[in-house]
Amino acid sequence: MLQRERAAVHDDSRSDSWAAEYLRALAQRGDGTLAGDLLFERSHAPHGTAWWVNGILLKLGLLGKVIGFSFLALQIGQLQNFDPAQSQDLLRSLTTGLGVALLTTMVGLVGNILLGLQLTRLDRYADALAADIQRRALSLPGVLAAADGGA
Repeated sequence: MLQRERAAVHDDSRSDSWAAEYLRALAQRGDGTLAGDLLFERSHAPHGTAWWVNGILLKLGLLGKVIGFSFLALQIGQLQNFDPAQSQDLLRSLTTGLGVALLTTMVGLVGNILLGLQLTRLDRYADALAADIQRRALSLPGVLAAADGGA
């Protein structure tokens, strides 16, 4: 979507994009403050939910760690006595909780890092799109005069 909008910035024949809509509104009204807010909202809001999901990935990984260690603690708490002959079975059951804790933490962290990298790239692209649109707006006749107060 952002790539299509960025291409529309430089194509005067495309009037169906929100970039073209922004340029028309700016040329007609001359007030860039509200238009700039709307431009930022249109270019960055679509991936705002993905940033929320990125934060949730990290929290779910930590929640998995708490659940895994709770599972481990419950198994230790159920021990009545320690029999060295059963140590292999005991270790096997204890490492299950530890495995859950470590795996969920790893999945949450890796997911958070990978999604965060992609979202950062998407944010930079959206920033570049907004800058292109604003640069194009400054080249429109009358926009600079309106920004200077009509002087």
